[in-house]
Amino acid sequence: MLSPLWFEMSKSAWCCNLWGWLTGWKGVCMKVWSRFKRLRGVPWSFCRACLLCLASWLATSALAAPDKPELPVLTISVPGPGALAFIPFDLIPRIGADRAEGVRVKLMHVDGGGAALNQLTKHNVDFSTVALPVFMSLRANGGKVIALAAAANAPLYMLAVRTDLKDKVRTVADLQGRVLGLPTSTLSSRSGPEQFLQLVLRSSGLASDAVRVIPAGLTAESNTALLQSARVDAIMTEGAIASRLVAEGRVFPLLNFADPAVLKKIPGAGFLHATLGTREEVLRQQPEMAEKMVRVLLRSLAWIDSHTPVQLIDQLGISNELQRKTLLAALRSSPKLFSQDGKFSASQLKETEIFFQRANEGNPAAQAVQLDSMIDARWVGRKP
Repeated sequence: MLSPLWFEMSKSAWCCNLWGWLTGWKGVCMKVWSRFKRLRGVPWSFCRACLLCLASWLATSALAAPDKPELPVLTISVPGPGALAFIPFDLIPRIGADRAEGVRVKLMHVDGGGAALNQLTKHNVDFSTVALPVFMSLRANGGKVIALAAAANAPLYMLAVRTDLKDKVRTVADLQGRVLGLPTSTLSSRSGPEQFLQLVLRSSGLASDAVRVIPAGLTAESNTALLQSARVDAIMTEGAIASRLVAEGRVFPLLNFADPAVLKKIPGAGFLHATLGTREEVLRQQPEMAEKMVRVLLRSLAWIDSHTPVQLIDQLGISNELQRKTLLAALRSSPKLFSQDGKFSASQLKETEIFFQRANEGNPAAQAVQLDSMIDARWVGRKP
């Protein structure tokens, strides 16, 4: 038995063929007309009008068929675009990882981790991705957030200084009294680079207020504008962005935390970076939506793991040659940057706790945060 769908398709096909017949093949129509002897007394204009009415009815009937329902939309705030650690999220719509799970993921790009969580707490999005210590910072300030999956393993930050200050700033201590640009933080959550900066200043014998911090965004363009206008003396940002600014001659690296020798001087520096999270209420009221988002991320991580850095950059549609070059160098120098399976590592969670507590010394609320209580690994699992 033929299905109703077949009849709808047939009707649409008849409609398309009839319109083409009427508009593009008048000669064929006249030949067919000559065969209908009994209609020769009827004017051609009248018959053509009848046929047009029939075609219009068929078209209207076909268009009135019910549309395919739209996919459910999952919204997520993401630092960027183009920030190295958050590439797995930028990749999602480009490989159809969301459609493969029967949903559509809508990305909201923002200027840093603090801004990303601000969108989450305001209910403008239902998911967010930031460094895990940023989720902990919000938790310390009463934010009810839960981490769902790991995406990027290491914080590849760089502290870089304006090129014209090369003779004046040779150590971190020389930054005292100067202005630093950082990705956006908020009163309720401090960005990863800002927390990282606190440890860097402390390790150099400086107080946390030894430098003045202003928002710098999380793109090469936003940082360039601040550097060119001399509104900042230095920046702390994602390594790939800073490397591009170094290549353009705008800054020089003071500390590159992609260097293991530099990184080992920072307690807890191996903390979990890009992490997928949501509000507790989303997890409680719509767990199936949270599961879908996790499954979408896992598809993206699996794609990255099975492709080369060049293929990844091509898939992201990055055409700027300098951006491609610096991003490719960063990806090749950190082959284990992205998680393969989204699992939470016990050793990395321990590093994250150490980092957060050291970066927030003197803050009783931060010291009281229990990281394990804000991890939900039901869809990804855990590992040593």
